[in-house]
Order: sequence, then structure tokens, then C-alpha cells
Amino acid sequence: MSELPLAVVVTPVFMDRLFGLEQYIGRENPARGRRFVDELFDFIYSAVGPYPLAFPAYVLANHPTLSLRRAVFQRRYNLIYEVTTSEVKFLTVFGTAQSAADVSL
Repeated sequence: MSELPLAVVVTPVFMDRLFGLEQYIGRENPARGRRFVDELFDFIYSAVGPYPLAFPAYVLANHPTLSLRRAVFQRRYNLIYEVTTSEVKFLTVFGTAQSAADVSL
């Protein structure tokens, strides 16, 4: 018997931060910002969604009790997500150079 795939869910915080990244990346070329978003969602659906436990566990200092995971996109962006029995919930995205202490969910 095959397992059903987990639903991919993105939170409003994730979408807000992604919109900010799209605007920043696309400030001189809006198509580049849109392409970034497309590629990020391709990564989510092709790599993270099907294999959410393949990425390492991750602890945010301001949320130590949450069971989180981190996938790195294009070596520059951390995607923080939580895996439940029915879904992969993307909570936030931030640059790898950014301090995780400043991240809110």
C-alpha cells in the first residue's frame, strides 16, 4: 500500500517574507524576482515536499520546542518548515547570512 503525499502548506509569514525577497531580487529586473519565486516553489514541490525528512532538523533559539527542519535553496536561502502527519508547513524563509535569532514565525 502506498502512502499519500503530504500536503504542502505555506504560512502568511512565509509568503510575506517571500514577497519581500521577490521585490528585493527583482528591484532592477522584475522578471528575475518572479523567476526566483517560481524556482523556489519548484524546489519545494520537487525536493522538499516528497522527501521532507531528508533535510536536517533545525532549532530556532526563539522557538526551541518546535520540531523544525531546514532546507537550503540556492545556497543562499533557508526554508524553515515543520512536518506533521498530514502536511509539510513552510513557516519562514530567510537569507543564510541573516542571524536566525532575528527570525520570527
